[in-house]
Amino acid sequence: MLFDEKEFLERCDIKVRNHTGWWYKNKPLTEVPEGYVGFTYVITCINKNNEFYGWNYYGLKHFYSKTTKKLGKKAIAALPDKRMSKKVKIVKESLWKSYNTSNKELQILIEKNPTHFKKEILGLYKTEKQLTYGELKLIVCNDALTCEKNWNGWLHSGKIFKKELCT
Repeated sequence: MLFDEKEFLERCDIKVRNHTGWWYKNKPLTEVPEGYVGFTYVITCINKNNEFYGWNYYGLKHFYSKTTKKLGKKAIAALPDKRMSKKVKIVKESLWKSYNTSNKELQILIEKNPTHFKKEILGLYKTEKQLTYGELKLIVCNDALTCEKNWNGWLHSGKIFKKELCT
């Protein structure tokens, strides 16, 4: 799946051609779409003068990050039932807008020349399992682990059941 730079530039508005963020359906995506947990993506080198022209990387990114925070002494003392959890779960928007990739080599290349790469969202997902499956499918169906023109080096695995994909 090689990226056609000429076709891309013809379809884009002159004001957004230098947008180095995430693209979805040929438009910059700047807000989290309601009801979605994350997206699968491909990053492609689009500069013909770059030695990595046409190379790809497939991945996934969550729109939200989840952390657990311990309650302070005052908050614990204020709990109506001492058996209640002393921790609180915090969900906040992740840094997906500025995210490049987890691949270290590609991170360095993008930082040096961000306009040499297109970051394209291929699919939006409503559940964690669908998101993980979407990434697995992209990597396997595009032969990313055996293709020489690809930065993918490993395949995330996990238990994914059919019933979890069909929700």
